[in-house]
Amino acid sequence: MVSNAGSVVPVTQALAVGPTSSYFSSIPSSNGFLDNTERCTLIPGLFGLTIQLVLCVISITFVFLKYAFETPRRPPLVFLMDFVTMMCGSGTVHVLNILSSILIQRFQNGSESDMGDECNIYFMTTLFDSTFGIYIEYRIVRYLAIRKEAQHYLELTRKSVFNPTNEELADATRIATAALTRGVPVQGFSGDLENHSGGRRNDSSGFGGMQQDTERVSRWSQLLSVITDSGQWFRTMGNKKFLENLISWLAIVCGLKIISITLFTIFSGAVNSAGDFLLGFLHKQNTLKLLFVMIGAPLVLNVFQYCITDSIIKIKSNERARAAEEC
Repeated sequence: MVSNAGSVVPVTQALAVGPTSSYFSSIPSSNGFLDNTERCTLIPGLFGLTIQLVLCVISITFVFLKYAFETPRRPPLVFLMDFVTMMCGSGTVHVLNILSSILIQRFQNGSESDMGDECNIYFMTTLFDSTFGIYIEYRIVRYLAIRKEAQHYLELTRKSVFNPTNEELADATRIATAALTRGVPVQGFSGDLENHSGGRRNDSSGFGGMQQDTERVSRWSQLLSVITDSGQWFRTMGNKKFLENLISWLAIVCGLKIISITLFTIFSGAVNSAGDFLLGFLHKQNTLKLLFVMIGAPLVLNVFQYCITDSIIKIKSNERARAAEEC
């Protein structure tokens, strides 16, 4: 109880004006959950930010575990650049998702519609990003990576100063596509992918296994040294090709978000209806709905999205490997 000029005010009412309670617009009172007329909102407070930080740590842990077990494994500098790129894109998307969900719902409220809430919009946005959004990003990144690798292959193999013919462009595209699919560089590539990539996979026992264990330890040590050495960190992050890749990835992510936000705004009524249907088991339970939308669903979707996004960014590992060599 809080005393104010002789009057007694319930603690829950006093906390309602505090910044730490803004995460829950529907904190349960002594009578149970909020009144059914209230809506689920996304404005985060201290508790919400703490939970999101924990979710971020869990998702990042899964990315590092994915890197630990991937075959063939990227060099530490390449993984570091991929990781920074992924986190910049994910952070941008997360902020845009929260802001767009709030603004879209306000736009719908301004159109005199009494349907849905911010949690519906946010859940549908996150679901879109983790399914259709990832697939679209994959197609765009793969297309751009094939074009760059094909151009790089032509620069290495062509002697003529004239523009390449359609046949040469088709061959370069085919070779770049095959090289990216197998995860091998196009430098010195003769078209025999089986012989080019088979040698790495045969030696898996005896001294070969011991050598792989030694390389694994040395790579983790190198990654830790890069993270702890501020000079090497800034040299790596200041690499021109890395910055170009980072900017291009952010452009892809932001461009896709602009399109999705526009579509969600136009069809906000349908999106809210779909959200109401999918979250119908939490009808009129705003606190549980908020916990599910901001904690439960992202715990699964973020881990899935981080791992898939890391694989998408990994498509450009050949180019990032060339960037890492310049550090």
